[in-house]
Amino acid sequence: MYKSQIIVALSVGMLFAATELASAQKANKMTYEQAYEKCRTTDMVGQGSSAGPGQHYTRGAACMKKYGYRLKKQ
Repeated sequence: MYKSQIIVALSVGMLFAATELASAQKANKMTYEQAYEKCRTTDMVGQGSSAGPGQHYTRGAACMKKYGYRLKKQ
């Protein structure tokens, strides 16, 4: 009897924790422009001249994906 009550209590607690985490992630999401600017500035810092244009694009795309966006095609 006590075992089932503990399971129900843990399930309810996990449900509340999951919904709170999801709402916190939505609140902190950057706009596309903010993510692009952040990726552009962090990608440029510390990169030598040996990085080709393909590598630069790949790093930028990976950075944007980290923030939940895809690069826009021109």
